[in-house]
Amino acid sequence: MSSIAAYKGHIVSPISASGSGDYSFIDYPRGLMVVTDGKLTALGDFDQLSERSDLGAVLRQVTIEDFGKRLIMPGLIDMHLHLPQVTQTAKSGQHLLAWLNRYIFPAECKFSDIDYARRIARWFFAELAANGTTLSVVFTTIHKEACNVAFEEAARTHSRVIMGKVMMDLNAPAALCEVTQESLTGSMELARKWHNAHDGLLQYAFTPRFGVTSTPELLSGTGELWKRFPGTYMHTHLAEAREEIQTVAALSGSAQLYGYV
Repeated sequence: MSSIAAYKGHIVSPISASGSGDYSFIDYPRGLMVVTDGKLTALGDFDQLSERSDLGAVLRQVTIEDFGKRLIMPGLIDMHLHLPQVTQTAKSGQHLLAWLNRYIFPAECKFSDIDYARRIARWFFAELAANGTTLSVVFTTIHKEACNVAFEEAARTHSRVIMGKVMMDLNAPAALCEVTQESLTGSMELARKWHNAHDGLLQYAFTPRFGVTSTPELLSGTGELWKRFPGTYMHTHLAEAREEIQTVAALSGSAQLYGYV
């Protein structure tokens, strides 16, 4: 037997219902949304949908949850965030590299503790849901098991994520600096396990942190892994701050890689 729910309210969406490439807003001040077995099956003006013969009988069998004038809208998408940094909110006022060394790297070291990693991951995905974020692109830490736990928590909460284990083998604290091949192998194993898992809600992103903490061998190896796993993503930082650009230029011998001379 199908599970059916119906919601009434002011429905808005930035994507056209026609699928024609017209990206003007959908706007139904008295809108209705019908969800069958977790999938959207009807969306439109309440009065018009109520008159449809195929929906009338269905709507008479369910209690319509009425949100009045409140908005019903698609979930938000966060294209870049760090799971371990939720514990360091508002720790600012530093240049990028100093900020990393003072606040962020010490916070990430704690994710070697799996119980701690699970607790923070559970909090992280609960906060995303509470704030209406239904798709996120996520950095974890270098710790393979902590990343695995993060995927487990995302699956448990039916979150949609593009996520990966951070990869660093240069210019990082000793506790966060990986052996290059171990970083690549761990990332490959996680991609094999989690990419397209949980009905496609979970996607893997190979995640070299940035040029400052990546050897050429790690970067080229990451590129090869990305080619081996079609449909996976590459997630990194590029040219966030002048200090970073200058550091990468010094390491590589060329600032033009980052478009900065």
